[in-house]
Amino acid sequence: MRVLIPLVYKDDRVLLKQVDGVWTPPTGEFSFSSEKELPQHASEITKLQAGVPSTFASLTEVRSLGEQEAYVVAVTTSVEDVGEGWQWRPLSLLPDALALPKESITNATRILTRVQKNANAVHPFQKQLQRIGAQYQAEANRFLNTLQSRQSTSLVEWPEYTELLKRMYVEAGKYGLQLLNVVKQADLSDEIKALLESLAEELSESQRQRLLELIEQYIAAGMTLEEALQKALTVFKNVNVYAAARTAPNFAFHHAATIVAIEESVDYAVYHTARDERVCPQCAPREGKVVRIDTSPYYENLPAIHPHCRCWMLFYTSLDEVREQEGEEVAPAEGVFS
Repeated sequence: MRVLIPLVYKDDRVLLKQVDGVWTPPTGEFSFSSEKELPQHASEITKLQAGVPSTFASLTEVRSLGEQEAYVVAVTTSVEDVGEGWQWRPLSLLPDALALPKESITNATRILTRVQKNANAVHPFQKQLQRIGAQYQAEANRFLNTLQSRQSTSLVEWPEYTELLKRMYVEAGKYGLQLLNVVKQADLSDEIKALLESLAEELSESQRQRLLELIEQYIAAGMTLEEALQKALTVFKNVNVYAAARTAPNFAFHHAATIVAIEESVDYAVYHTARDERVCPQCAPREGKVVRIDTSPYYENLPAIHPHCRCWMLFYTSLDEVREQEGEEVAPAEGVFS
């Protein structure tokens, strides 16, 4: 069971209620199987406790609240009249005695502003990367189907599969160059191509090991080789290949863009999430974070940071350009001003 805290906003104000001398937002326990359920749960809590319906904007952070895990979300409402004891408090005059740290409200306000300003923004090469991933998935599944007929666990090498991954990484990397507006039809340098192919080889080996683990696991459970291979391949295609198709192109895209950014003296990048109810706890607090390229904070925040990550970076030559294009609602990471 988790705690859900909807911060309700209206006209530069946030909804709070004083409980035992502490100003508290609506709060309720909840459980869910998918982040898609957050909007429904948040609205139920704000209606029940404060008497106002709410429209979900974004998950803003996950933090510890006592011994419980608290999901903080930003929501909005058009309703002025609220339940007994609830008050609209100006964001510029927040009280000191808050149940939630003031920086959590400030951060949620910042993310809400960015979501409202950029509601329709999408990954600049979303369709192209999805196409590359889909092509890899189809070809990978065809190759894996041929392993079923071999009925052998001898997968010391699978160069055909490795080549599929290399091709996917290289094709996705070309769009990383275009992101920096270096070229329209990118021909990768030998350095970038070598890096991407090396990353593809690493993924290929980890996936090969995973498939072998699955086969061994099912044989240990009493299956025949044929049964174990069939089940392992089914699981591998549905989980590992599926995840790679939706994650690896974005991963390769950003690594190629990084090399070009360093070469072209592009100094800053800003993190963008998909800004919907599916944004995960890992990514949500990163929305609008400014990082200096080629630093530890940059690589810690470089998409894709987890399987199925849909986030992206946009690159800028100066902080003035960051503010001009992104607005003032950015959050500089450590080292940006050093």
